[in-house]
Amino acid sequence: GEEYIQITVTSPHKVGDGISSYMAYTVKTNTNLSYFKKKDPSVIRRFSDFLGLRDKLSEKYLQNGRIIPPAPDKSIVGMTKIKLAKEEDNADQYTFVEKRRAALERYLNRTAQHPSLRVDPDFREFLELEAELPKSSQTSTLSSKNVMRMISKVGEKVVNYATRMEE
Repeated sequence: GEEYIQITVTSPHKVGDGISSYMAYTVKTNTNLSYFKKKDPSVIRRFSDFLGLRDKLSEKYLQNGRIIPPAPDKSIVGMTKIKLAKEEDNADQYTFVEKRRAALERYLNRTAQHPSLRVDPDFREFLELEAELPKSSQTSTLSSKNVMRMISKVGEKVVNYATRMEE
């Protein structure tokens, strides 16, 4: 009889190559909560989907004073190493990916323990919808467009400093 929800995040795997690659995870839910359509849905989610979920929940609930569990930090350095790596068996990368996987699992389970967050449609969709979620705009770590934007900003700063020095 008692209601339960248990979420596991497994099978981290790199999708794509180079700077446009990303990590995807299998999110498995096991629950007897009546508002879920399935008892054991399994979906593939990318890291940015987790951050997007956190953004959506924060937008809805933070102003009501609800505490939203923090999502794992976005590590640009750790992820860039993985994006650019050729070898799959690098121990540092494995440690980074495993820590992130465990943090994502902890984040989802903490969210699921919260009575109003666990019934939220975005949370349920995150766990049940087998389609790809719409991309969240704030989450891309290093898309090629962002890298170019960053490089051009650095370039502008260098030009500004250089011109000032000449004066």
